[in-house]
Amino acid sequence: MPGKTPSLIKWSGSKRTQAALLHSLIPPHDRYFEPFLGGGALLYLDISPEAFASDIYKPLIDIWLLAKHEPELLVSDYTQRWLTLQEELIYLRSKDGKSYLHANKGKVPSSYYDARKEFNKHGSPYALNFILRTCVNGIVRFNAHGEFNNSFHLSRDGMAPARFESVVSQWNRRLKSVRIDCSDYRNTLDYARPGDFVYLDPPYLGCVNRYCQPVEATQYFNYIESLNSKGVLWMSSFDGYSDDKDYKSFAFPESLYRSHRYIRNGRSFTSGVLNAKEGSVHESIYANFLF
Repeated sequence: MPGKTPSLIKWSGSKRTQAALLHSLIPPHDRYFEPFLGGGALLYLDISPEAFASDIYKPLIDIWLLAKHEPELLVSDYTQRWLTLQEELIYLRSKDGKSYLHANKGKVPSSYYDARKEFNKHGSPYALNFILRTCVNGIVRFNAHGEFNNSFHLSRDGMAPARFESVVSQWNRRLKSVRIDCSDYRNTLDYARPGDFVYLDPPYLGCVNRYCQPVEATQYFNYIESLNSKGVLWMSSFDGYSDDKDYKSFAFPESLYRSHRYIRNGRSFTSGVLNAKEGSVHESIYANFLF
């Protein structure tokens, strides 16, 4: 079984803890497609000679493109921001610094909040990369205006630059044969042909992302049907449940799939932060082949 995917991008809904199991379910195929890329956990484990990856959210895709084409710039920028943050944290963790932090809540450390402001104003992938690694529990959270609004996690320093450089290097080698686009999933999958494999990991249908338009259920199911008609293999993470919530807003039509199972995805850290409760999460996996 393949090893764990290096964490290039901290993204809500990441499949890093599930990736090896999901990978073991994939049948032999020609080319690999992942049109809801996010953190790309499963993409890293696929060994197809050619792959297509995309996401509709441009700042996220811009980080992936930097990792593929200009990894040294991504590492250099992160290193500079991280070192500045460490200088601030030395003071903020002192007795005087804690008093200053309390009095200036929402403004310090300035390296974090300046980066957040930079991202919200200009959509900088460098700034997004930094705040994703240093925000509270790595939770991707946007307000109604599409602005990133999670706070700094005082007890975390972010990934050390040497480790981040290693992660970027590993991904850079992996991405050589991957076509990366900022695109709607349907545009990406227009390239799919019989014998190709598609892993679909959309946000839960009906949820509001606040940074892009939600996936519409009827369109999604119609497109799944078109993949079946073309002879394209697919597997979809779709809905699920936790200890205190059922995410089955839409029933996956039985006529579209041949296999279904639940896979445990650990604890719901988002729920833990927002509701002071961590629930065990199980996600549904559907496929048009037998596993």
